[in-house]
Amino acid sequence: MNSKLLREKRASDYAIMEDLQKRAAGEGRLMSADELAQWDAADANFKNYTDQISRLKDGMRLTRRREVLMQLSRQLIICQEMQGRL
Repeated sequence: MNSKLLREKRASDYAIMEDLQKRAAGEGRLMSADELAQWDAADANFKNYTDQISRLKDGMRLTRRREVLMQLSRQLIICQEMQGRL
């Protein structure tokens, strides 16, 4: 799953939680057991999507670092080769 889809799913679960809370507050009551179960499920999904997004970002950073290190390594090899020719 890509980052955009994860953010969309996370936003959907946030909207569910927000709706549950607003509905109960608007009616001047606490959430029912069913609403609490829905909240807990949406909250668990929200946290899971947040974790997955974080891991994707970490993976992208690691990939970028590896690319930079590979580029620096190639440049170092070129410099060493050039020094050997002098």
